[in-house]
Amino acid sequence: MLACIGAAALGGCSMDVHTLKPTPSVMHEIGLPLYPHSTTRYAMRVSQGIQGHHIDSLIATLETRDDLDTVDRFYQKHLPNYAQRVAIPLGPVRTIQYTFYSALGQEQVQLQHIQAVTVIRLQLLRLTSPSPSPAAS
Repeated sequence: MLACIGAAALGGCSMDVHTLKPTPSVMHEIGLPLYPHSTTRYAMRVSQGIQGHHIDSLIATLETRDDLDTVDRFYQKHLPNYAQRVAIPLGPVRTIQYTFYSALGQEQVQLQHIQAVTVIRLQLLRLTSPSPSPAAS
């Protein structure tokens, strides 16, 4: 979103956010494993146009009462071994994020334990750049 604000100053930004029903087809399109003891809360599609580039994000948020370490072990087992794992401790809130690239695009899994709930955010991000114009002959 900050990129869109900065690009607006340079002339060229659009953003659309659509809430989606978290149907099995939406969850399948994201392409990430669903934690078995979770409830899907919502899904959304965010489309941004920034100076000719198009970014399409598909995001789903799930919740579980299972502890963060149990959910983390599930994703360590079910994501590719080349996924980058980053743990971010911020006071009482721990966040773990996995990021990797696949044929679908950039994929992310973010885990946060807040009070007695572990929030799971699954995201697929696709970037489409404009094709270069053919050279004048």
